[in-house]
Amino acid sequence: EAGPVGASTAVSGNTKSTQEEVRIAQRRLASMRNYWVQLGQIVNDDTVGVWNQLEQDCANCKDLLTRRAQSISEVDELTRQNAELKSLLNQYLGDNATNAAFRVPPAQVMKVRDVGAAGTMGSTAGP
Repeated sequence: EAGPVGASTAVSGNTKSTQEEVRIAQRRLASMRNYWVQLGQIVNDDTVGVWNQLEQDCANCKDLLTRRAQSISEVDELTRQNAELKSLLNQYLGDNATNAAFRVPPAQVMKVRDVGAAGTMGSTAGP
């Protein structure tokens, strides 16, 4: 009788330790679930919505700034071209040999247009 009783005690003792391990594991699992639930509630839905809107607004701002940078590059290029054209025009108008070759020198036409544009809005007087 001692053998079977000892064996059954060992089995029931082993079952008790297994049950205790299961309870500990369940408590640990419940504790981890509780931790993650609480962690998920640190930032409420309204705050997440604000952050999402902020992210979208920042992306829109980035796009706007990118387009403005491209526009600035285009304006710089047009300014450079305008300065080059002004320089060529000044060379052309300032050349006495070229002006003498025409019946109406371009310099005189330009002066008339400048005076006409200043005197009457929108109209250009020419020969």
